[in-house]
Amino acid sequence: MHRPTRGFTLVEVVVSLFMLGVAMLMFVAVGVLIQNANGIKHANIALTIAHTKLDTIRADGQVAMPTSGPFTDPLLFKLPNGTASTTITNYSASVKEVLVGVSWTTNTSNERYISLTTLITDVGGL
Repeated sequence: MHRPTRGFTLVEVVVSLFMLGVAMLMFVAVGVLIQNANGIKHANIALTIAHTKLDTIRADGQVAMPTSGPFTDPLLFKLPNGTASTTITNYSASVKEVLVGVSWTTNTSNERYISLTTLITDVGGL
């Protein structure tokens, strides 16, 4: 009479560990993908804020040129610790450089920053 064996063979243990390792690797990969997707989403929001502000300044021209300093935007609340500012530099009496910057912090407390720059003349934008 054949007596049933108890336990697992070495092959079964190795295959089980391999499958467990693959499953854990997939969970880590999904976490990294989610974190990267959030970073891309935040960068897109910051770029939209900066682009909108530059478009507004270009449309208003030098007559309504804002002063350098922080500004608010309805989308800033979507960025963790989001801040935005403009820096106006006079190149000459008729040309000004406008730099718009938006910064925020990531999930790992790293600060990110996006900036856009343009030149505005008293005759029209460049």
